Amino acid sequence: MTNGTTSENDTYELSGNDLKIKNEDDEVIMRAKLADDRKSFKVKSIAGDIFGILKNIEFTRQS
Repeated sequence: MTNGTTSENDTYELSGNDLKIKNEDDEVIMRAKLADDRKSFKVKSIAGDIFGILKNIEFTRQS
């Protein structure tokens, strides 16, 4: 979701352990660091998160 709207056209780019999620306008809306085991990633920045509330939240893959 970006600016209150959802899109099915977002894309991601993975370079080493650096993850970028881009919206349909090719703007980076989230940056994250993928764990070495590739089972989780930690948010480094999210567009619109001016207070840094979401920084360092970790998302983990469920088995």
